[in-house]
Amino acid sequence: MDFLQRLSQFLDRPLFPWKRLVLGFSLGQFVFESFLTFRQYRVLQSPKPPRRPRQGSLPRRFRQVASLWPRQS
Repeated sequence: MDFLQRLSQFLDRPLFPWKRLVLGFSLGQFVFESFLTFRQYRVLQSPKPPRRPRQGSLPRRFRQVASLWPRQS
């Protein structure tokens, strides 16, 4: 409960423009999702099927990422 009280006191700032922050994030999310939807729409409208990545590149990328963490026995 102490953590929630400290967090509440920290966030209780009457002069901070919370409405602008929430509206800004909401607008940013809307624009980003609209961009993704439009991009997907363009791909689906194409007469050619979308290109698939090369079969060998995905396992190679996975190995690069997986090599960052030590293996557990």
